[in-house]
Amino acid sequence: MWTDKSTTSQHISSRDRDGGYGGDSSTRYLEKRLRYFEESSRFILDTLELATSLGDCRESVNQLKSVFPILDDAEAKLADLIPFEAFTFYLVNEENNDFEHVRTRPVETTRYAKDETEFLIDSGVFAWAVREKRPVVVTSRSKDRRFVLHALSTRSRTRGMFVGAIADNRRISDIHLSLLSLVLLTTAGAVESFYLYGMLRGKDREIGGLKGYRLIFESAFEGMEILDAGGRIVDCNEAMCDMLESERDHLIGRLASHFFSGNKEDRSDNHDVFPAGEGSRDGEVELVSAKGTVLRVYRRERPLFGEDRSFEGSVVSYRHITAGNTDDADTRK
Repeated sequence: MWTDKSTTSQHISSRDRDGGYGGDSSTRYLEKRLRYFEESSRFILDTLELATSLGDCRESVNQLKSVFPILDDAEAKLADLIPFEAFTFYLVNEENNDFEHVRTRPVETTRYAKDETEFLIDSGVFAWAVREKRPVVVTSRSKDRRFVLHALSTRSRTRGMFVGAIADNRRISDIHLSLLSLVLLTTAGAVESFYLYGMLRGKDREIGGLKGYRLIFESAFEGMEILDAGGRIVDCNEAMCDMLESERDHLIGRLASHFFSGNKEDRSDNHDVFPAGEGSRDGEVELVSAKGTVLRVYRRERPLFGEDRSFEGSVVSYRHITAGNTDDADTRK
């Protein structure tokens, strides 16, 4: 169990500073200060190391058959972070946009967790937590526990809700709550990518009406990417890996815009959302590969929409522009 060392720093009394211990007081005071700074530095490094490990989904999303391994991963990380007595997940039903109970662990606490959540829904707390981008901590009806609610939200939509039960006398530090947000934001992104993959597997016609999409995708001479609604790469073909001089595993999860030319501070993390009914977006861009090679390419992005016509992601193709095909690219524009 990872503990918050920020609460264990030693108190240095005014008597130490004022020489209350005799001739060696200055030495003892400096030793205490040094120990304090050592503990603070160790705590900061431990926190950064933990944040790095929490901010990555351990599962290969495109290989999953269900969403449960993603939730298993989230529960394992949260259990190391905060001593929850129960974990409950709700996910949004894609057909009617209702929150549906997916599971509670341990199973024997399911009835209690669902009853308490119903109370939070009736009291308006659940709706409040959906709008927030941070943990919401409230007391249970029986006053013996607290509940931590956190929406599973991405930039484009809300994917679900986490409800964790913890004993009322347990203290949760702000640092732990911030790390909890990191875990659940990563989980929300993984859930969204999972559903996007499901849509691609189930509806080849949504990406051009072509059968055998995977074969065409992998054998295409053009570089091709599949992006989620936030503009992050969830898949790419070998031609794209060659173009960016990087392996596929190193590209998955990166913002596609990260490889556009220009100063890093000028690149936006925001990916423009396609309104329903909009067609492809075409144009010339310059890419900078992982090794620094600059490529001038013609880029075409085609949107993917869900059954409710909400923007789910996009398919992007890249074609090299050379002296011989510049005029052709200009004509297409």
